[in-house]
Amino acid sequence: MSSETLSSPILCAEVAIVGAGIAGSVLAHVLARQGVDAIVVDLHATHPSDFRCEKFNPDQIELLRELGVLDCMEATNAKGQGDLRQRGLRYETMVNAVRGDWSDAVTFIEARVLDIATGPDLQRLTLSTGEMLETRLVVLATGQSQRLREGLGLHRRMLRERLSVSIGFTIEPEAHRAQPLGPFTHHGERAGDHMAFASLFPMDGGFRVNVFSYHDPREGWVRGFKDDPVGRLCEVMPSLKAALADVRLVGPVEIRGTDLYATDGCVQDGVVLIGDAYRSSCPATAMGVSRALTDVRQLAFAHLPRWLATPGLGEGKIAQFYADPAKLAVDGLSTRRSERGRSLATMTTPRWRAYRALAGVRRGARRIAAMGRAA
Repeated sequence: MSSETLSSPILCAEVAIVGAGIAGSVLAHVLARQGVDAIVVDLHATHPSDFRCEKFNPDQIELLRELGVLDCMEATNAKGQGDLRQRGLRYETMVNAVRGDWSDAVTFIEARVLDIATGPDLQRLTLSTGEMLETRLVVLATGQSQRLREGLGLHRRMLRERLSVSIGFTIEPEAHRAQPLGPFTHHGERAGDHMAFASLFPMDGGFRVNVFSYHDPREGWVRGFKDDPVGRLCEVMPSLKAALADVRLVGPVEIRGTDLYATDGCVQDGVVLIGDAYRSSCPATAMGVSRALTDVRQLAFAHLPRWLATPGLGEGKIAQFYADPAKLAVDGLSTRRSERGRSLATMTTPRWRAYRALAGVRRGARRIAAMGRAA
């Protein structure tokens, strides 16, 4: 990775990636392996602490493998803690692991992008360092930040404000606890309780508890988690009292609210939005990383090689990315799961009680099948 101060006030690259969270950092890794000349611009040389995705599902593991970044993430694994199917990683640990595995072909600039001027052939970025970056394509991987999107005339369309809240905290067993802590996923117990699920898994030498609910983040019920997260969780999920007996809190309680939104007006010359810069997902669906990694895969493998092989990067080419069938499938599934999850947790009509019961039967069948495979 090259991060030295660049002397020229005008920098040139085929692709500029603005933002180096999970989407931007993985894209830079993939493009470097493909021999694409890319520059990454981000405010932080090392990604700061951030409460986001902390656990991967099997499909995401395979996407990480396909994109060539699974090994560097696995290398951060604590000895004896199992692979990423059994344990979690802090979001900043994931991102910094990928950044640390960048080749020297990745040029990184620690700066803020002040302005983006676009056209069908060339894009110009003005940086806070005083430098100007000229590139064929700009990839916005800036997460939920709206500043650059607004400057490009892009509009955030709110699908559901304050859709859900995620709560994370770390626990350890007390010395006198009789039974060892073990991983679990426990879904809401009552219709209308607004609870999606709580999960416990090993992470960083302790056990991480992630709670996903459809409460308004401003509610006193949510704020109460700051003082006694285990007690508050057991109030709404009484069946967890035995599983969470004789444990102690380690570190702070983190709370993050989520709005469900999409970005309109994205088909324009020379700019592509990926991950949360394009649209958001409910964390309870575990679709955010799936969407981001799918965006990276489709952009890097299906579109960019063809785009860069011919002159120009006008709207016609950019539209191909947003019409990509694989991307559309994952984006649509994410939105449907977000809305269905909320309805299952909040609605109390006979129809949704029946859906809730059916969902419980299906989860039970999957657990039995998994036990059979393990045996």
